[in-house]
Amino acid sequence: MPHVNELKDAYQDHLNVIAVHMPLSKQDMNIEEITRIAHAHHMTQPIFIDNDSYLSTQFRTRFVPTYYVFDRNGELRHYQTDGKMSTIINRINRILDK
Repeated sequence: MPHVNELKDAYQDHLNVIAVHMPLSKQDMNIEEITRIAHAHHMTQPIFIDNDSYLSTQFRTRFVPTYYVFDRNGELRHYQTDGKMSTIINRINRILDK
């Protein structure tokens, strides 16, 4: 999460970050625990809690973490299943034409 927070801060005027929590068990659905962990990691972005696996099914997400980058028109422009932030930053810069 620190890398995502840095990315969010660096692009705060150009990027919206939304986290998606994909529970693996009933215990992972505890809102109070999710909130506690989000605060511990200084997450200020919205968190979609995908208890019914709706979003993960729609995007066929199989690995965590997975990153999705959309352009301003809502078009999916990039996704990756590793945390290599340099690749994500390069893609964001291309989309933003920086």
